[in-house]
Formats: sequence, C-alpha cells, structure tokens
Amino acid sequence: MKGLTPAGRRTSIARLLTLAIALAAPGCHCGGAGDSDAAPGTDGAVATDSAPGSDGGTDAAPGTDAAPCTGRAILRGNLSMPAASCGAAPDDCIGDAYVAIFDVDPATNPTALPVATAYPLMDIDLTGDMVVEYEMDPAPCGTYYLNGFFDDDQNVIASGMPDSGDAVSSTSPIVTIPGDFSTIMQDLPLDFRLP
Repeated sequence: MKGLTPAGRRTSIARLLTLAIALAAPGCHCGGAGDSDAAPGTDGAVATDSAPGSDGGTDAAPGTDAAPCTGRAILRGNLSMPAASCGAAPDDCIGDAYVAIFDVDPATNPTALPVATAYPLMDIDLTGDMVVEYEMDPAPCGTYYLNGFFDDDQNVIASGMPDSGDAVSSTSPIVTIPGDFSTIMQDLPLDFRLP
C-alpha cells in the first residue's frame, strides 16, 4: 500500500472488509470477472510479476479483455506475519484473516471491489513464524491481484473497518488461475501494520 496516505490505506482495507463480510458465499463469483477475465495460464503456474506481462510471457494484465476463459481452480496459500510485529494484546498476532482477488490492485485503487473471496479464517494464530493456509474454492479463471488483511484485535465487524495495528499485505501478488480445476499456490505475507 505504498504511496497511499493512512486514510487511503484504511479506505482500501475497508473495501477488503466489505468483501469478507458482505459477500453471501465465500468463493463466490461476485461480478466483473466474466467481462474482464484474462487468458488463463496453460501450465497452472502462478504469475508473480511486479508488472503484468513484463516477463514477455502470455500473462495478461488483471482486468484486461483477453481471450475469455471458463472453468475454475482452487487458489491456496499460506498467510504469514513477521514475528517481530507481534506484541502484547491486542496486537498479539491472534485474530481473523480475510483474503480476496481483484481485477484492479486494491493497494493502489481504494475503490477496488473483489471478484471472489476465500473463506474467512477466524481465531488464527500467526505468532512466531507460524503460517496458516487460506483457500478459495472455487476461484474463477483469469488473472487477478491477490490481497488480504489480518484483524488482530478482532473488532472489524463491530467497527466496520480495520484499525490501527491490523496487518495488511503491502503488495498485491498477481495470480493467474487456469480453468482446468487445478490447485494454484500463492503465499501472502501480511507485512504492514496500519498506523
């Protein structure tokens, strides 16, 4: 979320919250992807470019109109937090995590809406170098930005948005989800604490 003011970060994270709470079914295809799917990868590999398509390969930028794809896959990965970021309650690295995919980068586009969400992970422990696996099943085929946040003090539902001390991903990895019903792996570090 580099380049955003604290207010912009909070707005972006609020959009992530909206996806986690307001969507009726985790993993649902929530609109937009049918019109903006990129060509699916052919080998099931996950694209991790910093700039879509910069490797000269066939990756299309998320949200572009490339050849339409059909089908889905499972998106799975590990969530982690730097051990040094854990302290005393409420910032003790025990809380709830939310993960989603987007057509546009939510770290730089605070109004981004999710395409699909993973099942929320409740009461997880990320202390010490622990990792917890998230899963999005089904994930619609296409090329997307992956992002999420960790509600460390577990008050996001009551407050309506993440607050000071909650952790977010400072970058949005690009993932390409093929329509071949395979399992795609992409880890997501939650490496930035909201001030």
